[in-house]
Amino acid sequence: MRIHTEVNEPVVKLEPLFKEYLWGGNHLKEKFGKKYAGDIAESWELSAHSQGVSKIADGDMKGHFFTDYLQVIGKKGLGTNANRYDKFPILIKFIDAARLLSIQVHPDNLYALQVEGEYGKNEMWYVVDAKPDAFLYYGLKESLTKQELRERIENKTLKEVLNKVPVQAGDALFVKAGVIHAIGEGMIICEIQQNSNLTYRIDDFGRKDKYGNLRELHIDKALASTDIDLNVALAKIGPIKSSVGEKEKTRLVESIYFTVDLIKNQSVHEVKVDRTSFVALVFMKGEGLLKSSDTGLGHHFKAGDTFFVTAGERTVIVDGSSEFLTVRI
Repeated sequence: MRIHTEVNEPVVKLEPLFKEYLWGGNHLKEKFGKKYAGDIAESWELSAHSQGVSKIADGDMKGHFFTDYLQVIGKKGLGTNANRYDKFPILIKFIDAARLLSIQVHPDNLYALQVEGEYGKNEMWYVVDAKPDAFLYYGLKESLTKQELRERIENKTLKEVLNKVPVQAGDALFVKAGVIHAIGEGMIICEIQQNSNLTYRIDDFGRKDKYGNLRELHIDKALASTDIDLNVALAKIGPIKSSVGEKEKTRLVESIYFTVDLIKNQSVHEVKVDRTSFVALVFMKGEGLLKSSDTGLGHHFKAGDTFFVTAGERTVIVDGSSEFLTVRI
């Protein structure tokens, strides 16, 4: 397939890469019409990670990998805020937690670069859908030493000190590196994260993969990465209840890694883009037409779709009642 040396489409739709894990299910097929033969645990909507790259779904570069598109648009297309990174900085995915995920923690940049040669993983969750009794584990209810934490891991009493957070659709949480967490069963999550796939499992409840093998745990690395004080502090804050109210725009997360806004669009909404950052749009509800002011090219969108917009002075017009996230650096 020939690689284009220039691109005249600042807005492209993305085709996801699917991941099968033992806790996945069929909810992404049912809710968003995702097409895949097996169970879907994760749909990597926007990814330039070596362990799974999404593709371009329309336009001149249809069928090319997202990484090919990034080569064509160059650093200018990512925006000036991305200049501090030596690789594409984020990864966006949908998660179908048909069953409880493992209790885990992610390392920060300092530890991850020293030990793994990869960036750490700060992430945020937006709850797209959830059963009535859905919950997340997020941080620790009380302070304890690393040795006490190890003892609870070894004697299987860790869940007694984890902060259990009831959630509903529309809630959001920023999960900093170093925070112990787990996604409970019966929900769909949109996860925006650093471009990293580092996860240190603490407890996987003795589950076996399709080959009958226990999944690897990473206790020593997890303990080294855990920030006890941060766990206790964040547990007291809890989720952002973005489901409350009908504001058109709600800032969910603002960090050095990414900024995420929730847009509740009743008819037409304008997304302003500038030279500082690209913008990703992830649709949760609705359908309609997406159009860039500088080209006039239209893209049909529906719930479950993800689009990438290159940095530059332009306005993206979202025509159609919808709910979506905007992600930028």
